[in-house]
Amino acid sequence: MKVKGFLAAAAALVLFSCEARTTGIILHGWDTLRQTPEEVLANADSFADTCADGVTLTIRRKPSDGRDLSSARLFNGVPWRHGDAEDIIPVFRDIVGKKNLGLSLLNVWIVPKKRLRWNNDAAWAVVETNFSVVARLAKMGGLKGFVIDEEDYSSAFQFYLDPEVDGSFEETAALARKRGAQLFSALYREHPQPILLFFRLLVSEVHYRWVADPAALVRSKGHLWPAFVNGMLDVTPSGVQIVDGNESVGYRGEAADGDFWRSACQQHTAALTLVEPENRARYRECIRAGFGLYMDSYVIENEKSAWYKGPVDGSRLSHFEDNLKQAAAASDGFLWLYSECKAYVPWNGVQDAKWSRAQTWEQALPGVYDMIDSVKNTQEFVMRRADELRRSGKFTNLIANSCCAGTNTSGRAEFRPGEVPPPYGAWQNPNWRQGVFGLDASVGEGDLSSLCMTNIDCGFFYVDIPRKVVKGERYGVMVSAKGSNVRADIQWKMKPGVAPLEDTQVHFSKEDGNGWRHVASVVRVPEGAVGMRLSLSVKTWVGRRSDKVWLDNIAVFPLPFDRRMKVAR
Repeated sequence: MKVKGFLAAAAALVLFSCEARTTGIILHGWDTLRQTPEEVLANADSFADTCADGVTLTIRRKPSDGRDLSSARLFNGVPWRHGDAEDIIPVFRDIVGKKNLGLSLLNVWIVPKKRLRWNNDAAWAVVETNFSVVARLAKMGGLKGFVIDEEDYSSAFQFYLDPEVDGSFEETAALARKRGAQLFSALYREHPQPILLFFRLLVSEVHYRWVADPAALVRSKGHLWPAFVNGMLDVTPSGVQIVDGNESVGYRGEAADGDFWRSACQQHTAALTLVEPENRARYRECIRAGFGLYMDSYVIENEKSAWYKGPVDGSRLSHFEDNLKQAAAASDGFLWLYSECKAYVPWNGVQDAKWSRAQTWEQALPGVYDMIDSVKNTQEFVMRRADELRRSGKFTNLIANSCCAGTNTSGRAEFRPGEVPPPYGAWQNPNWRQGVFGLDASVGEGDLSSLCMTNIDCGFFYVDIPRKVVKGERYGVMVSAKGSNVRADIQWKMKPGVAPLEDTQVHFSKEDGNGWRHVASVVRVPEGAVGMRLSLSVKTWVGRRSDKVWLDNIAVFPLPFDRRMKVAR
């Protein structure tokens, strides 16, 4: 079935908002690792433009007794004492009070430079106290939790059996479980319901799920990490949020392959293979699927690099956008970004001069923070950007008659069946019972005029965008609707010989106080598209008729990703 040359089954690009699911984006990278919390605080205003919710913070202190303290080196045998670094508490409080830094987390590494013997009670007592001290500092400073990194940077192999010193696997695994309980009991005593964002918890180990005897494979590898995690779960109270940050899939995953959806499922299901039966209920309660995305992948120039991610729809930013969207939608509320070669903000007045001179991410990948904003807060972003464009005189609504006014201005203020004002058209399925399209001159959002469908079982209003679209362009789409069973789609007219894409529904917001719901979304022109149509439809079950549906304030406009517009407000 065709309508004015457009296939009714033509494709729609995903109009997507993960605002309801993405609680926080945490910035982590070489620049945040190198700066002190005091330097983060001094540059806090710059983070207001990043769309992040927090950064990772590291405590470093060198007291007069010669100790070298770091929250990233709690396993290295240097004892912390209660009272150490308490001057950091007001700094933390000030940081979390800043916009876009309220979800900042304390950076904690749980790997040693030199391997600890699992049966060395004295050594583990030192680590236990260290955990207790930094947890107290974080809690008193208002930090909501911890970023926990277990990557073995020093090749100490702490979480693998060393048969020459550890004894049997069973005995050592029992000790590893004991130590996990010991350390996290100390942490929970000081910070009872934290967020624990692990860069890798158990999802990186789901390969165990696919063998006949997972426990035997864990034993044969001498892998102690699952036992340590189970020790943590043994003592984890209700209310703790344990985020599997899934660095592996986050760094290498591709939305085009559905990697983030698959991994989120595995975090909730396949990872249970490594959780002891008595801990599975608590794991299910506390686990949150998360992802870390490696930003350098989208600026690395070496196409042969394993980390390189090339253009999608003509842009590497679009590639990042697709992956971030799916990661956000699949997650349970937490994402983290990792950066090595660029700075999140222009650092001023910091000791490490390299970062004062570093190129920022907004310079390296223009529009990146607008893109993140549009993914996190889609409706708010589109409405705000539309307002900014209006203020600057650059707003161009490609839909004529956005307010859905009728051509007969002297007509009565009532529903006018059959009157479909230009440039809109209408269609309904001839095989279903027929309803009526028209204009209602008695109902509108902000005025008294709207498109109206009544008793439509399956049909839609449509409007063609009067311009040729170009791959990679972004458009804002705004629609107001009143009534039930209404949906919106963007359909693309493809180049000759290019297969149509599948339609994707746009979800409206909840009703406002006046009964209107709203779409405010971003669409990006896909490869092969040359034209664009907005379809506003109703479909009910066979034999069930819809009530009236009103549509008003319809806009499709070029939407730039340009952070300078926000700054100029």
